[in-house]
Amino acid sequence: MMPTLFACVLSVVWFAPPAVEEKPITLHLADGTPVSGVILDNGFDEASGVTLRRDDNGGVLRLRWDQVLGRDVERIKRAYGFSGDEAPVVQLDALKVTTATGEIIGIDGGREGDAVLIRRKNEITRVPQSTIRNIETVVVDALDVEEPTALFERTLAKIDQTRAVDWYNLALTAEGLTLFEQAKQCHATCLELDPEFPKRDLIRERLVLLDVKMAEREQTDVLMRVRSLKAHKRFPEAAALAQEFVTKWPSSRQLAQVQREMKDIAVRQKQAMLAGLRTNFFSILEKQVLQPYAYDRKKSLGESMTFAQEEAFEATVERLAKFLKIEPDAVLALWEERGSDGSPNTASYGGGTFILGEDSKKGYDKKALAAAKEAKEKEAKDAEDAKKKGGEKSLEDKINEKLKEKAKAREARNAKRKQAADVIADVPPTPDEWWAAASTDERLSFLLAFFAEKAGKVNVITLDQRFCSTCSGNGSLEFYLTNRGSNGESEEAVPCPRCKTLGFDRLVKFK
Repeated sequence: MMPTLFACVLSVVWFAPPAVEEKPITLHLADGTPVSGVILDNGFDEASGVTLRRDDNGGVLRLRWDQVLGRDVERIKRAYGFSGDEAPVVQLDALKVTTATGEIIGIDGGREGDAVLIRRKNEITRVPQSTIRNIETVVVDALDVEEPTALFERTLAKIDQTRAVDWYNLALTAEGLTLFEQAKQCHATCLELDPEFPKRDLIRERLVLLDVKMAEREQTDVLMRVRSLKAHKRFPEAAALAQEFVTKWPSSRQLAQVQREMKDIAVRQKQAMLAGLRTNFFSILEKQVLQPYAYDRKKSLGESMTFAQEEAFEATVERLAKFLKIEPDAVLALWEERGSDGSPNTASYGGGTFILGEDSKKGYDKKALAAAKEAKEKEAKDAEDAKKKGGEKSLEDKINEKLKEKAKAREARNAKRKQAADVIADVPPTPDEWWAAASTDERLSFLLAFFAEKAGKVNVITLDQRFCSTCSGNGSLEFYLTNRGSNGESEEAVPCPRCKTLGFDRLVKFK
């Protein structure tokens, strides 16, 4: 259902005293590291920061606001009834109607016959339903589509006019709508209702500032535009307009506000870039940098591995710089500050694991692997003991036991064979033959894993193993031969041609 005029969302700042209770919270430090815990009952200070008891170790952690990501600062303050002390950018839900000739954005004015009515301030556009290709809800600046005075009057009619806090919020909204005289009247009413209102000192400062804004109307309009662009995350445009303000009006009495906006824009832009940096980096690395080598059958294995280790990172940085429209040095600086937030990426060497030689066996957490093996053996033993307690073994149990005995014997032979040779079997295919026959997906995964482990540009979180898909982790293939000259069978084992006795694919998890 399409939103009506009265269903629009109005951004308002609400004030409430801090709650006297502990609040569970998950926030992110400035480097992206997540921290969870509860904010102590006296641990919130709107001006300076928060104190929380951590979930992981029970310790008490004191954080200044500049140590916390901006979006989390706003979220925490809203939870305590504070959304800042500046006039908000007032926004509304509107309709964007796309037709064959263009787009129309405005307030939903209802229907008239077979047409949709779109209102922008006092003008109504009638759009025939047959010409509409798409209708969607978008968030826009109230000043772009609505008459400020009309919106103010509707908001005034909805508030509890006996509460000082409602008048305070309405004053900030009026200021956001550039209705400075109405904002002054709302502040005055707030103090008349409650002379001891908690924000009374701030109100006195804002009354002085409102006089300045009225006197410097053009400068105020530019400042409001800067804030609007910032709210819509159009940071480069906001920064450019703010710099233009500083150049044009260096002695403006609103200069301090503009400079604060410039600082906040820079912080938010950096946070936005950091938030998407890893995703963009690895997407470009995989799809634009490594994929051409995986697809190009003329590229040799050695040439591709050298590129992945020595050149892929710089190539990715250059492409990412163009995508973000910043210098490569700026991308490198952001990369160093990317933090450790988010899920790791995983790449597998697949059937090419043997190409690494003895390096394919290095780096694993042997204690963890041994513990997993021990747990698996204990589980099998417990299951076997449970069956024994259940009574006489069934034929199925006897067959399974026989198979397990054969499997153990096979594993013992494989282990003895590996221990005696301690080398990867030299059986076909060669590395170059594997590369030539591998699918493009296998080649791409191999190059990504090789880059992650060898280029030294990402954080390797852990190394893991996955059973070889051909020999199921045995390292060899078993053949049963019938001896024609005697009554019996023999087993012959040959090294697995895919993993060459390794029995696993090497996995790399990285950020």
